[in-house]
Amino acid sequence: MKKNKTYGLRIEIPKKTLKRVDATPMRVHYARMQQPIYDYVKQQLEAAKYRWPTVAAGAGVSLSTLKKIARNEIKDPGVSHVQKLHDYFRSAERSA
Repeated sequence: MKKNKTYGLRIEIPKKTLKRVDATPMRVHYARMQQPIYDYVKQQLEAAKYRWPTVAAGAGVSLSTLKKIARNEIKDPGVSHVQKLHDYFRSAERSA
């Protein structure tokens, strides 16, 4: 292992821990799950921009909270709100 001047040892990630993403549907689905939940929710909110009232009602989150999350007006939204939105979008994906 190579020495690092600041911390002593250099950390190396074994190749077997890295995942290769194939084009098969299962692998693509798995790769999406590696995305942070908050980023996934933000991406889905942007895609569902004109359906926010429906999304808010289905997820059990107030429309004003959903809008604030989507517009980055809340710097650190509560886990419960983000989890509810995540669960809503995942269930919508599974049923589609």
